Amino acid sequence: MQAPNPLWFLPVLGLLALGCTGGPGDTGYWPEDDTGDSGEYFTPGAFFVETYAAYDGERLDEFILDPNDPASALPPVMMLTLAEDRYFTSGGNDSYTCSWFGVMNVEGLDSLDDPSLWAGYAISLDFLETDCTNMDPWVWGERTPTSMLESAFLGIGYRPMSPGFESVIKAQVDDSGLRWAQDWEPFVFTMVMGLWDEDSGKLIGSEVDYAFSYEMSQGALSYGLSGDPIPQRLSDSTGLPEGLIAGYPYFDMAPSGLR
Repeated sequence: MQAPNPLWFLPVLGLLALGCTGGPGDTGYWPEDDTGDSGEYFTPGAFFVETYAAYDGERLDEFILDPNDPASALPPVMMLTLAEDRYFTSGGNDSYTCSWFGVMNVEGLDSLDDPSLWAGYAISLDFLETDCTNMDPWVWGERTPTSMLESAFLGIGYRPMSPGFESVIKAQVDDSGLRWAQDWEPFVFTMVMGLWDEDSGKLIGSEVDYAFSYEMSQGALSYGLSGDPIPQRLSDSTGLPEGLIAGYPYFDMAPSGLR
């Protein structure tokens, strides 16, 4: 459970911004050879979603991490952390995970079958970087999850937390010794992930992440005197607050939902 002013994500996005200078498809700081074979396929049983995108009141857009460095601009990005079952049985050993970064392309507005959404979009993904290797090509189409993820029809949206989801997040915050009433409740909301449902022929959304909106100025992320990004109170706006919208993983979803 992360605190609401998460400095931890900035180094990751900073490195990703450097990797973006070569354009989509550039492997950046990851090794270029993704075809290694350990003798055993990496078999994910769940994935976690993390997203960053600027919201201007209508659309998702790029954002600048460092106000003094225009080259730190990033498009809307999604990071998927794929985890094998052994990640959970080992108590969270990261050696049983891998990460996939991609650009989120907005294809249009979408309700995600959720009338409570402040904003919802159908999206596609374009590969940026990955350290996922040695996946079963009979399942994934290649040694990485790229082809499956780039062909997936997905959705993303934002809404107030449902009472059930809020109770789960609050319990985690309280158990972590953090202050729900002061540092979380005024700011936190839900990110919804939409997966294609063949039976209904539409994207169906599920609450999967908790989310915050951080202040921006002239397209760049703003920082307080402490050096932390500044979360925005939900009471200061009607609907989704404009700013850098960050979704942080909590629930996991089976990769089969992408197929």
